[in-house]
Amino acid sequence: MRAEDKDATIFFNHETGIEPLCAIYEPSLLQKIKEKPEIIEKMSPQMTLKKMNINIIEPKNERALYNLNRMTPEIANIIDIE
Repeated sequence: MRAEDKDATIFFNHETGIEPLCAIYEPSLLQKIKEKPEIIEKMSPQMTLKKMNINIIEPKNERALYNLNRMTPEIANIIDIE
């Protein structure tokens, strides 16, 4: 689902918002950062991307973006790990 007419294509997580680490970045974003580096110095990756021309997509399965770094017994019972 790449959108070359946008600065990035980013997954959206209903709990945490856009996911900067789950994205496809276009050359146009790099060019904007080169021209105005202060846009990333004063903001988080999420805040920086919210100000850009982005394509937001939602995963078909809401568990696809679940953070397994926070595994608990309760979560292990919910998630089907094969």
